[in-house]
Amino acid sequence: MMPGQAINNAAPTPADADDPAPRAGTAPWRRIDARGLACPLPALRLAAAVRRLGPGHYELLADDPAAGRDIPALAAERGWTMAAGAPAGRFRVVVEG
Repeated sequence: MMPGQAINNAAPTPADADDPAPRAGTAPWRRIDARGLACPLPALRLAAAVRRLGPGHYELLADDPAAGRDIPALAAERGWTMAAGAPAGRFRVVVEG
């Protein structure tokens, strides 16, 4: 996959071995790769994925320092929950339906 290319989430990507999975009984994280993109593009990619796929667990990979402000602000604005414990450069968002 090329940096900055959004993944096709028709079949969610399985979590890495070192990543904690979402709560038991829930779907795996749907990953959006926005590395190499300047903000606001990572936030726009995340918002587009949520619009397209609906409620679920999302993990955004972003390396722009502004994402540290933009993604939590987007989540708060939309009523999404930021999941704790994400490694650096990963933003985990839970969207309830």
